[in-house]
Amino acid sequence: MRLVFDTNVLLSSTLWHEGVARKLLSKTIENSHEIFSSPEIIAEYQNVLGRDFSYSNEEIQGLTLFLFSFLKIIETKEKLNVVKDDPDDNKII
Repeated sequence: MRLVFDTNVLLSSTLWHEGVARKLLSKTIENSHEIFSSPEIIAEYQNVLGRDFSYSNEEIQGLTLFLFSFLKIIETKEKLNVVKDDPDDNKII
């Protein structure tokens, strides 16, 4: 199975050790499913950590390295504009 986690799921699964998002991450890794992401999603993740959670640059880098231990980063070939109500979500599609 191939998955893409949005920024909220990445945040919830890496910041809190309990909850549905963490269980999803654990089961996904345990079952050797692939989790894909993009530089845009990683950048948003890092931005939210600093802005909303006041993480230091060092803490953000540590969490980002943790992400890289299980994410497959891909470059998108084209930008879609299909989510009219929340254009920031286009990077997930």
